[in-house]
Order: sequence, then structure tokens, then C-alpha cells
Amino acid sequence: MAITERFPKSIQVSVSFYDPDEERKLLAYPTREMIQQVVSNPFEIPTSEFLTYYLFDRSRVSSKFYSDYRTIGRYIGDALGEIRGFIDFNSNSICTSPAVDHPRRPVSQYIGESIGLSVVSRFHGLIEADWVPITEGRLRTFDYQIASTGKEIIQVEAKGSSVEDNREQSPNVQMQKNRMDAKKNDLNILKEQGKDPHPADLRYGTITVIDPRQDGLLKCWLTDPDPEPIKETAERLRLLSRMKFLRDWIAFISPRSQFASALTTRLGCLENVRDPNELNGIQLKRTNGEPFVFAPMLVFGHEASFFANKSRIINGSAGGVVVKISNNELFFLGIQEKLLALAAKQNFATITGQTFSETTEDKEVECVFSLNRFRELGPMIPESISLGSSTKQYIRFSLKGQLHFNASGLVFGTLPLS
Repeated sequence: MAITERFPKSIQVSVSFYDPDEERKLLAYPTREMIQQVVSNPFEIPTSEFLTYYLFDRSRVSSKFYSDYRTIGRYIGDALGEIRGFIDFNSNSICTSPAVDHPRRPVSQYIGESIGLSVVSRFHGLIEADWVPITEGRLRTFDYQIASTGKEIIQVEAKGSSVEDNREQSPNVQMQKNRMDAKKNDLNILKEQGKDPHPADLRYGTITVIDPRQDGLLKCWLTDPDPEPIKETAERLRLLSRMKFLRDWIAFISPRSQFASALTTRLGCLENVRDPNELNGIQLKRTNGEPFVFAPMLVFGHEASFFANKSRIINGSAGGVVVKISNNELFFLGIQEKLLALAAKQNFATITGQTFSETTEDKEVECVFSLNRFRELGPMIPESISLGSSTKQYIRFSLKGQLHFNASGLVFGTLPLS
């Protein structure tokens, strides 16, 4: 995909049961109606959601990702390079590029993980902030992602593959299914021994297959690993997942702020108390004891807000940072302002229930760089870009680009320099 090529707002996926036996088991789930709805016709996944899982999935991103702007810039540049080098966005969905025989295995696997999480999220009303990775140990497990609806714990193993025609089950798909069955057998043995390291209410398996047909759709096959009773509370898991999401992104945007420090401390407390509801509604406070209150950037101006001296969407309510991903592009990573109030007030029902509208839109971003970070950009900033109201410490200039807004409150996208 050329740098100037634009992403569509959504991609279509065709979902089917792997075989009649899997269909029978899956339709015994309490999500029967949603599963039937998804498999009845191709459904659309917002591009913002697909890119969120592909670029920021927490099973592949280490803690260093959020603390180093150079690292995140290289990582996003590489991930976008994979998409541009191996994937084409056709009229309805995505397909492998005709310029390559097959994408590298990690690319098709990452696509499989992204689509698998999106499909299962539809069954349970989950968003990106709900999913957390399962730590891989010595025991073979369904080792991908786990989430909570607040009442049930959901576990998914998502596979991906590339074939010539994904409308039929190829040997590659059958091999992926065999691997899932082998893990399921291992889990059944552990279950009988009372040693399953990651129990869940419901388990799903997905195998997503991409092919080179320009008029085709992504194909996702559904399987049904055996479920078992839970030991962790679903309510606690959902809260901790959302809180970790808030902590990661707020600390990334402003790592040395009092707010990021207070949020990190509160998360540590939640992880160590028996009943997290003991801290429900207890607002985060500054070191002087005053509660955090954030002035809306559109009312008081961004200089008075948490996003002071941060990059922000012009005429919008989201701010963050801009990083270099190539000599021709910058990349905006931000959060919607409403997430700050959610994190500060610590109303757990609001934190675990909040979702945002998903869309892809053209926006203008005021890019703010410290003098040192601006010097690192070197000669890549063309003379045609006029610098705004700068100070002794910060340089400001505006760029336009296509930004993606996801359900979790993230806003991100590429900002071309020409």
C-alpha cells in the first residue's frame, strides 16, 4: 500500500462454523443469538478496531512500548510497513498483495488475532480495553487473550493463515484446528487434575484466513474449546483490565505527571485488596491532597488542561503525543479527554461500562515537540510547513491526516509530511 493510500472506514469478514459439531456446541452457548447473527451475513469491523488490535495488542507490546517515544515510533513504523508491504484493502475487505506470494507468517497470525478478538467481542459486547494477554508458562494453555463481561470470563485462542482461496478449509486451516484440539486435550487433562492455570466460563477458537482474491472477504472459522468453571471473579478482572488500559496510556502520554503516578499507585492497591469495591468512588488526589480536576480543553484552552504542551486535535477533545515513524510520516497517539475524568473520579461502574463511537475521519492535529525532540526530527520537516506559536521550550506546527477513533477512547493515525 502506498504511503498516500487511505484506509477505508471498515472491512468485511465472513464468519462460519468450522463444522456441524462445532456449530452444535457453539449454539448451546448463552450468546447463541449473537453468534447466529454474526454467521448469517458478512459483518463489518471498523478499521479503527482492526488497527488497534494489530498495532497496540497487549500480548505483543511490552511495558517499554509505553515509556519510550523512539521505541513506539519504530514499532508502529514496522507494523505499518507490514500492512503496506503484504496487505491490500480491496473494495470490501483485505487481501494479500499481488506483489507477494504469501505474507510472512507473523503478519497473517497478527491479522488472525485481530479479527478473532473482534469477532468474539461482538458476541459479548467487549471492547479493546477489555482484553489482556495470558502469560505463557511451562504448561500448554489457550495462551492468547482473556476478557470479562463483568459476569463471565471469556477466553480466546485466535489463529491466522494465508492461502490461495479461503472459501474452503485448506490443509493450513486443518492444521491450525488440530493444534487447537491438541491444546484442548491438554487442558482437559489439567482440568481433571484440578491444575488448569487459566480457567474460564466460555472458551472460543477462531481461525482467520486471508487470500489474494481482490473481490474476496476475510474468512473466520469458529471453533468451540471446552468451557470450565472459573476461580477468578469476572467483575474484578474487567475492572483491572480497564484500569491497566487507562494507566498504560495516561502514563505514556504524560509519564512524569502526578496524575500518572497516582493512577499507578491506585492500580497497585486494587491488585492487592480482596474486594476492589472498597476503593470505588474514592477520587485520585494530588500530592497536596486536592482531587484531580481537568479543565476541558475546548472551554479553557488546551494550555489549562492535562494536554498542556501535548499534541492535540484542533477543534476536538483528544490529545496525546506525535512520534516519528519514517522520514515522510509522523504518527499521532492520543486519548479522548473524557478518559481523564473517568480515571480521576474512580467510579468503577462508569469505568467498566464506558464505550466511545468508532469512526475514521480526516482531522488536523497541532503537533507539539520539545526543542530536543524537534531537533531529532532533523531536516524531515519541509519548509512548506509553517511553525506556529512556539516558545523557548516547545515547537508547534499543524498537520492533517486520517485519524481512527476506537471504542476504548484511543485516537491514532498517520500524519503525512507532504
